[in-house]
Amino acid sequence: MGNHIEITADNAKANLEVFSSTLQELAENDRDILAVTSDSRGSGKLVPFAKKYPKQIIEVGIAEQVLVGVAAGLASTGKKTFAVSPACFLAARSFEQIKNDVAYSDNPVKLIGISAGVSYGALGSTHHSLHDYAALRAINNLIIVAPAENFETEQAIRQASQINKPFYLRFGKKPMHFFGMVGSMMFVLGFLAVVAVGVNKLVALLTHVAAPLVTDSPYFYLALLAMVLGTQLFLTGFVGELVARNSSERNNYLIEKEI
Repeated sequence: MGNHIEITADNAKANLEVFSSTLQELAENDRDILAVTSDSRGSGKLVPFAKKYPKQIIEVGIAEQVLVGVAAGLASTGKKTFAVSPACFLAARSFEQIKNDVAYSDNPVKLIGISAGVSYGALGSTHHSLHDYAALRAINNLIIVAPAENFETEQAIRQASQINKPFYLRFGKKPMHFFGMVGSMMFVLGFLAVVAVGVNKLVALLTHVAAPLVTDSPYFYLALLAMVLGTQLFLTGFVGELVARNSSERNNYLIEKEI
């Protein structure tokens, strides 16, 4: 028989917040669940977890290799360890530890890569993690999951805690619908800028004042760029919202078997 798990999707949260609340719920009834962080309890949304379960969180400081080594050691003794660290550093600095101490040694560590992709934005390429997929997918015996929304996040954390295998779970910083709001604002600002350039040109024509062509103005192209980027971000948020809303209809999950 499969195990039914009731899931209630909350479309208003970032996936990391769902990760934290789900981990707290699981830890309440399972003292073997431990969170191990590399100075990332804040960015990993684990401050509430630390306050509620201070004996079930371990802070190793800014030392990702130590993070994975400690998590692997604890997992080898039967603890359910969730190693939380920025994806850019977790996948690069501790690559050898993930390959040998976790995957090769078959220690069921749950590696949580936070702020993945370009979530860190202006901090630059040192903090971006587009490489984590490429690097970690090359490692055998490592299950990689990138939840798209809240429903999938809660499912993934629950199942990872039950399955005795190594996992890598990848999370960004913001909920997908956040991009819809930003995209809408960018589009409106770009549209208003185009209108302003057009009105300025029209006034110049009506008053017989010499004025450059609209297409000669750099503001025109900046406005068009804002409109294009705004449209792309809006569609990203729109698709994310559709996925989140549809997920609310999926209340039961059935595990047929473990392979």
